[in-house]
Amino acid sequence: MRSGRFRPADMVGFWKASIAGVMNSGRYQHVRAASEIAVSLRDLPDWREVVQHESELNRMLSLYPQVLLCLYDVEKVGGAFLVDMMSMHPRLLINGRLTENPHYLPPDEWLARQSA
Repeated sequence: MRSGRFRPADMVGFWKASIAGVMNSGRYQHVRAASEIAVSLRDLPDWREVVQHESELNRMLSLYPQVLLCLYDVEKVGGAFLVDMMSMHPRLLINGRLTENPHYLPPDEWLARQSA
């Protein structure tokens, strides 16, 4: 990440280290965090890198009691990208309501469908 280039492994490593550090300190019972992709699609890394990042984050979520809120600006990333990202999240916050995502696909299934 310090290179200025988006690298899924670096980002997942950052999240794992940050969350593990907080949880292992024993000071907190849960972690709550938010992340935003605040760039336009033309500035995004290859979509496969974003998918890899989201998939690896989904795998990591079961390690600790945590809530991560992924934020996307539809005007910057576009509707098609947002629909893809929504299918990678088990729950969605829409109009202030948290709801189970009926279109959620686990990481391995999502990646398998994209490579088919």
